[in-house]
Amino acid sequence: MPNSRYFSVILLLVSFAISAEAARCSVCKNALSGSYLTAEGKSFCSKLCHRRTLPTCASCKEHVSGSFVISEGKSYCGKKCLNISLPKCTLCAQPLRQMFTINGKKYCKAHADGHRCFGCGLPFDAGKLLKDGRKQCATCAKSAIFDPANGLARLRQARAQLKAVTGIVSASLPKLKLVDRPSLLRVMGEQGHMPDQMTARGFYRRNERTETRSFAGRVVSADTEVSETIFILSGLTPDQFLITAIHELTHDLISETYRPIADLPRDLEEGLCQYTAAMYCRKQGWMQDYITIDKSPDPIYGGGFRKVHKRFGNHNWKAIDRWLRTR
Repeated sequence: MPNSRYFSVILLLVSFAISAEAARCSVCKNALSGSYLTAEGKSFCSKLCHRRTLPTCASCKEHVSGSFVISEGKSYCGKKCLNISLPKCTLCAQPLRQMFTINGKKYCKAHADGHRCFGCGLPFDAGKLLKDGRKQCATCAKSAIFDPANGLARLRQARAQLKAVTGIVSASLPKLKLVDRPSLLRVMGEQGHMPDQMTARGFYRRNERTETRSFAGRVVSADTEVSETIFILSGLTPDQFLITAIHELTHDLISETYRPIADLPRDLEEGLCQYTAAMYCRKQGWMQDYITIDKSPDPIYGGGFRKVHKRFGNHNWKAIDRWLRTR
């Protein structure tokens, strides 16, 4: 918030006889005689000389005179020039004397305290309210994924990107369901996960059912039926969808590729899924999304990612693959 102070330049006109040696103009050094000006303990032979000592307005570059403002160490000839120099609210473009920065963008208090898009996290004026209560800005709404066919195409794209990161592709593509927030939280809760209501975007569910056939007390055969479903929050932008889908597809890849190993601790498995998502973000140059993963305070997701990243570094699924296969 700018710290502004207002000042006034006061000139006094002094008229009496003095000797040339007694006083000289503070600017041109000419001897003062007759009438002259004084201000702030200094003497001037003319208004022109006095003006040369005044600070320059940081906005219009003119010398300030009369009342002026000092803000953040700079001088301004008045409120108008001060307002021109101030940062503007991203939404209403009003000069910001009290500024709130959100994801690198500047907002006034009214907009900073107002609606926030569930997707980009930014305040907005124009947008919509989804049926499950989520608020979405107009920018995110333009590309938001609600159509299942669009979602399936994006899921296949995410599968290809996961292969580019790991060099491995799972045997089959899980079924995709686009769901609202209550449905996603319900599915997660049914599987024993305690979801974060504000950040949960996806969930991978794998069910296995084994049917055994026997003859005269002797097992003849056993068939295992596997069903895999990825639930992803509807209304995500394409970028958010891909990041989420890569995370969930990594669960599928781990389940299908590294079946002989014992179940991984949850923070380690979620950390591996966050690792592939983070590597994709780095590959795409989406550093803000990468930072969000890296700095997450969640002990399972953030802590798990940092544990994996500390051990294997960037883009090193080959080492992870060897470790998982020999674990």
